This record gives sequence, C-alpha cells and structure tokens, in this order.
Amino acid sequence: MRILLSILFTVALLSRAGAAIVADFRNLGFSPDGRHFAFMEYGVQDGSGFPFASVHVIDLDRDAWAGPPVHVLLEEEAEDPRIAMQKALKQAHALLKRTGIAPLLTGRELFHAPATEGTGPAITATFALYRWQLDDPRRRYGLRLSTFALPGGNCVPGLVEGARGFALDAQAGSEGDWTRLYADRTIPASRHCPVSYAIDRVILYAPSHGKARTVIIVRYAFPGFEGFDERYLALPATLPPFPNRR
Repeated sequence: MRILLSILFTVALLSRAGAAIVADFRNLGFSPDGRHFAFMEYGVQDGSGFPFASVHVIDLDRDAWAGPPVHVLLEEEAEDPRIAMQKALKQAHALLKRTGIAPLLTGRELFHAPATEGTGPAITATFALYRWQLDDPRRRYGLRLSTFALPGGNCVPGLVEGARGFALDAQAGSEGDWTRLYADRTIPASRHCPVSYAIDRVILYAPSHGKARTVIIVRYAFPGFEGFDERYLALPATLPPFPNRR
C-alpha cells in the first residue's frame, strides 16, 4: 500500500510540474562593512495558496546565518503577499538593525539568470566586473555548477531518487585554472529534499573601507505539493585572481 501511494504521488507530482512555485527574490542589502548580507524570498505556497515570506541574514565571514531566519506564513488564501513581506520585515527588524543591513547598499549584479527565462537551470555563468571587460576573455570570470548524490535531506522514500548536493567552481580568465569555491558535505534540513540547483545571480559589494564581497545566489528545487518548488541560498565567495599577464 505504501509503495502504491508513493507511485501515485510521484505521478501526480510529475504531471503537475508546471505548477511549481518559484519564490521571488529581493536583495535587502549589505552592512556598510560588507560583513553581513540579507535577502528575502516570498511568494504563494503551492497547494494551500497561502502567502509566505522569509528573511535571511548571512554572516559572510562565517558563511552562516547571523540569526535564525524569519518565516511568515499567512494561513488565508485571499491574503495579499505584500502583507507577508511586511510582517517578515517587521519581525526581522531587530536582526537587520543589529547586523547593520542598509537597504541602499545592495551592491551590483554582475550576472542574473532568472527562472522565468525558460532556458533551463543555469549551471554555468560568465561575467566581468565591468561591461567593457566582457569583450576580453582574459578579464572574464567563469562559474560552473555540478551536482552529486548526497545522503540526507527530508526526502519522501520512493518519491525521488534522493537528495543532491552541489559544488561550485570558478575560473579567472580563459587561461586560468578552475578553482573549487564550495562543495556540500551535508544537506541542511532547511533545503528540504533538493534535487537540482542553478546559478541565479552574482552580486558584488565594494565597501568604502575593507575588501569587496562577492555573493553567489543559488536557486534550488525540491518536491512540493504541486510540483518542484524553488528557493534560494546565498554563498559568499572569494573569486580566484587573474593569471599574471605577460
């Protein structure tokens, strides 16, 4: 009976994959010194239709949350999603203030590949610090994302093959070596049961004092009630130096 229910649920999930909920992303800003970065993800929950919003503040030096994420779910389908956003920001006010998040300090987007482009998940990215450098392959950065099976995650047995982790590599210049920026060792419970990943955007923030900060926003998908839902994670990264030019 359990196997039959699992098969039926899988068929229903796949047949309604178009109904997946991709959360919207909002950059809430950096702290003036660049140590902290905050973002919000929001939308309408699949199945229930309830509006939701979550605020995440990341300590970029520790690659960890600066405080527990704030999650708001309005258990009324007719509610305006903007109300969930306002409530989430209100609840996160103390954390945003403590970490010095400044709404105007959002940095610059060097790359963006939204889910609405319809070209499939972006597993590679090419960008430069300035637009004119895009014409020079020696001054461009490259990113590539790979996935692999990794035990863990809150997966329903039989629904998917299992959770997947991801790794991210970077290259500085067309002649540079590829450098590993990050690789999962475990799957946090907050990701549910991730089955795919995509490079969503790259953000650069250069404070008036101190080192520049690069944050890579990765979008991940997990089985939801009506398809594969997508959420975001923020990864602080130190890009490799460009090779010496002779």
